[in-house]
Amino acid sequence: MATDYTTCKAARRCNWARQYYDVINASYTMTRISFDAGRIEQVELFNDFEDWFGGTHGWTHSSYVAPPDGVFSTFEVDLLGPLDLLEGELEFNTTSAVANIDGEEVVGEILLTTNGTEVAVFNFDYIYLEDEVEVTLTG
Repeated sequence: MATDYTTCKAARRCNWARQYYDVINASYTMTRISFDAGRIEQVELFNDFEDWFGGTHGWTHSSYVAPPDGVFSTFEVDLLGPLDLLEGELEFNTTSAVANIDGEEVVGEILLTTNGTEVAVFNFDYIYLEDEVEVTLTG
């Protein structure tokens, strides 16, 4: 049985909202549109709870959230692009900070924690791995 809302959605005759998450700047742009091909307007907040990409980022009044002690800010480390694999092999060497992604080398960074421990940091835009990906960690 169709409700008024499902009929409205199917006919694209009701308001809807969209969100876009900018990984590099860690910011959202949220808009609403009234009717198909209508005017797009910016809105303060919209979250459809189905977008895994941005998570709960921005749910505070300020979009800046200080990292906990001992954690590196994503803005302090160069982005390596997305890590999106459906199948294949992925190996992280934490001694050399080199990742082998299906035969392609990606170089991370060796950083020091606040207590002087060296750690390998790989800063990807996002990570999406399917079940068929074999992941190995060495170092």
